[in-house]
Amino acid sequence: MLVASFTVLLAAPLFATQDMFVSNYFLYRDENDTINEAFSFRLEKRVVERTKLKIAYLHANIKYYKVPMWNERLRRRLWSHGDQYSLQVEQKTFGDAKLTLGWVYTENTVTLTDAYLKHEMEEKLGKRRKPISSSYSISYSQPFRDQNTVVEVGFVHIDSRLVPYWEYDLAEMQFKKTRTTSYTNSLSLTVTQILTKYTSCQFVASYATQSDIPALWSFSANLHQYIPTRTSLQVYYRYSEDGDRFRSDTCDVKVYQYITDDIIVMARVRSHKEHDASLSEERERELRDRQEFSGDLSVSLLPINSMTSGCALIVDLLGIAGAPQWLGASFLDKINLDLRFNHYRTNRGIKSDMFLAGLAFLF
Repeated sequence: MLVASFTVLLAAPLFATQDMFVSNYFLYRDENDTINEAFSFRLEKRVVERTKLKIAYLHANIKYYKVPMWNERLRRRLWSHGDQYSLQVEQKTFGDAKLTLGWVYTENTVTLTDAYLKHEMEEKLGKRRKPISSSYSISYSQPFRDQNTVVEVGFVHIDSRLVPYWEYDLAEMQFKKTRTTSYTNSLSLTVTQILTKYTSCQFVASYATQSDIPALWSFSANLHQYIPTRTSLQVYYRYSEDGDRFRSDTCDVKVYQYITDDIIVMARVRSHKEHDASLSEERERELRDRQEFSGDLSVSLLPINSMTSGCALIVDLLGIAGAPQWLGASFLDKINLDLRFNHYRTNRGIKSDMFLAGLAFLF
């Protein structure tokens, strides 16, 4: 997840054809003294002429406080960790068409990384209850019109083992645990279109059925516009709903500016809004008051309205260093340093700062 947040920002055609190694360090901290540290790496290597292998690993440590409902002074620090392993094989078939097979294994889903900024709604709909999961994916992409148009169809199946959730049965006067397994099947259609030599766009539609929560469908659009002042504008919009209670709108705008040939700065603003059809304004206010008083986890189903603002600095170390041999210039094409900061706040009182430092080696 962290790797994706790095490479997407540097989505030049070069990255699609070259081998690369990316490493990231991520730090999250909020006003509740919750701390999340994560380290990840990703390797993309062409093993034969038409086959590319992608391997990724993510490890995260999360420290947080558990606050008893009756006495905040008795809160105690808890610690947990999560790991994610992924393997992807990308095979070119006829012409420039591509077949991709993927596998992801996750232990203790990491919910406080940069990914949770993208899909608060999906997190709220139950993914926090899926600490151990295996994901299997297959996709096929086909270019048309001299590769100006690319159509991709993808399918993902997720098998999960849930944390047992205990409920008290008043009739039998005992605790019973709910379902401990879950599955998700999702189908997606992606169309990428080059409009002009300075403009491209991408449209994604997806539909997911899940065993323990309502089906979820979403639509997103992503516009990339180059401006002759050596400026790049990216505008992202996503709409999703579960057909039952929740719907959400997300808009993310990023502006990249070349300062020199080797230095890029980025500014970002993101807005996320949700609506829960089952809650009246009075009920929503009541749940929010209960959360502030006791830290009751049941209010995690409250709608989230969030705002994110951030910046980044991206530097080609080989370029500014004059490509000395000791820095790897004899076998590396680029060493990109990526430094980022995001400030995140929600209508539920959460305020957090997130830092990311990453290195990408192209060879």
